[in-house]
Amino acid sequence: MNPHWVGPDLTITTALQQSKGTWVGTQSGLYYQQKNTESLQRIPLRYPSSKVVGIIDRPHLMVAFEDALLLEKKGTVWQRIPLPPEVDELWALTSSKMASRPGVLLTTNNGVYLYQNKTWIQQFQAPESQLLYWVKKLHTGYIGADWVRSVFEALSWVTMGLIVTGLVLLFRP
Repeated sequence: MNPHWVGPDLTITTALQQSKGTWVGTQSGLYYQQKNTESLQRIPLRYPSSKVVGIIDRPHLMVAFEDALLLEKKGTVWQRIPLPPEVDELWALTSSKMASRPGVLLTTNNGVYLYQNKTWIQQFQAPESQLLYWVKKLHTGYIGADWVRSVFEALSWVTMGLIVTGLVLLFRP
């Protein structure tokens, strides 16, 4: 097990109080405290769970982790909810209070999404003019279409070849 998954930092990031106890999200994972007790019980998960950013209990108990992980508890079983592919980081999790759009609102690095009937509907898109957004798109090769990644890879090999031949010419007698 990765030691970063079970760090000792118990700084509380979010909490949800229920009739039987309290769910506590910390920097190092998810904990549960039964009513009238003082000890926190760590919830063992098979996913790397650090930096809890949101806990809700409607429609089911759901927990969002900063590193693009959303879990739902039905009974005693935790299930991972697949996220849209363009989401890299989660920032907040709330229940939608609007009668016309019941569901779960998830704030991410790519905007705000509504989770309804096991589908994601993007409500707002993050502004694409941020420098970090464009730098990440450029360096990962996800700028434009899929064929752009192949072009970037080919250009990187050409650049490496130019560097090697330049060094050979530099040190040539």
